[in-house]
Amino acid sequence: VPKVMGKLLNRAGQPMVELMVTPSTVRVGVPEIDVPLAALPPGDYLIEITATGDLGDVKQLVGFRVVG
Repeated sequence: VPKVMGKLLNRAGQPMVELMVTPSTVRVGVPEIDVPLAALPPGDYLIEITATGDLGDVKQLVGFRVVG
């Protein structure tokens, strides 16, 4: 079972905060990441998801925009 971690990044790709990864309450074996949007000013952001397993790390970036 891979270990999953999440980070909120700014538009430039710099880390802002570690995100809590929890097991899904709906689907077994699926992690969930809550992103606190209320505190973010309008702009572009990335979520970096890293899964670490026996064969190494896999990273995925997911972009989103907060509008005011």
